[in-house]
Amino acid sequence: MKRNTQIINDLKKLHECIIGYDDQFVSKEQYLTNMRRAYPYIDEVTDKEFAFLKGLMYLVMNTRMTSENTKNYIKSNASSVGAYVRNYNMTVDKEFQLKKGSVEQNVNYDKNKLLQYFTDNIIESVIRGETDMKAYEKRLNNARNRFVKHRDKFDNLVLVIPENVACSELSDEEFSELISAIAPYTKSQMEYIIKNLTDEQIGYLNFLVSGYDLSGKDLERFKKLNYILKGKEPDEIYKKYVDEHGIKKIRMQFDSSVSSKFDKDEEFDIDLENIDFGDITDADVE
Repeated sequence: MKRNTQIINDLKKLHECIIGYDDQFVSKEQYLTNMRRAYPYIDEVTDKEFAFLKGLMYLVMNTRMTSENTKNYIKSNASSVGAYVRNYNMTVDKEFQLKKGSVEQNVNYDKNKLLQYFTDNIIESVIRGETDMKAYEKRLNNARNRFVKHRDKFDNLVLVIPENVACSELSDEEFSELISAIAPYTKSQMEYIIKNLTDEQIGYLNFLVSGYDLSGKDLERFKKLNYILKGKEPDEIYKKYVDEHGIKKIRMQFDSSVSSKFDKDEEFDIDLENIDFGDITDADVE
């Protein structure tokens, strides 16, 4: 088996110092007492550092980030995977005994998974107070997003929230803006909106969507609705092109403010006086 590298060995030390006999986290004071046996140079630990180490240990020991074999090896007092397997096999019947090679593969695989998110010396760096905690907290949050089963909490939200972004701090003002932004897009809110539309409104909406034989005000409304449903940005209504003389021009494809002046298939050219010729080169003119 390849060498465990530092992160696995440090996790074993950390587990011994931060988890009590009841499998619960110890107090910060008890943690410091325990850690000074493994790291005599420790004088103090900040609340952020302690919270980070607890968060990392919880992630490793309570989520699908690591296998059961890796979790049990970290919890053990064994100095190597081979020693752990030998000790474990002495306590179970033969059909339940572990194979050293399989456990080594599990530990090595999980080690590489950890190193995708954390540096090899992350625990010692935090203990020594030699790191930017915000950067490490971001790493931890990214790993949580990947391995903690929480996405079902978004089941009532029709928005697709990206998984690859994490942040552990937000001002009260920004949080209020966040809640205001997503609140209209819950399924329950959507159902409320549908229930409060009149039959006439729903019927007319279906009529417009059909787009059949529309004219006048109906056509103008159809264009506005189509603009919204397709999600086009305002600058998408303009299209640059080169005319038959090699001159750059801009064509308006659709503008709801003037839609009543034009048929739905009509386009027009913007007056040349309004065009910026600054980017025209010799190659643009025949």
